[in-house]
Amino acid sequence: MLLAGDFYTNPDLARRGTTGDVEDMWSSFAERFRWVAGGAGNHDLFAGKDSFGNVFRNHANVYPLDGDLVEIDDLRVGGISGIFGTPNRKPWRHDEAAFEEMFRLTVSEK
Repeated sequence: MLLAGDFYTNPDLARRGTTGDVEDMWSSFAERFRWVAGGAGNHDLFAGKDSFGNVFRNHANVYPLDGDLVEIDDLRVGGISGIFGTPNRKPWRHDEAAFEEMFRLTVSEK
């Protein structure tokens, strides 16, 4: 299962642009599929933070991607979480230099 982020929405749908935790949703996918890989959207938090941290350390089949390249069942998967923007103003923003470096890492040859 490949996840492309932006899974959080305000529960009452009263406001756009909110952020919140989505690790339970990722874990639910991990329980049902052989593996889960993907990036976080700019509205997604994990344990209240805009980083994956150790949230999935107990899930051997979850591959969170943020400038990472992994090989799963002979498939190379790379990804960058978030969006281009000013870091530290809002969750999951990367400036141009960081985004370029992460992109380079996700397409590197073995």
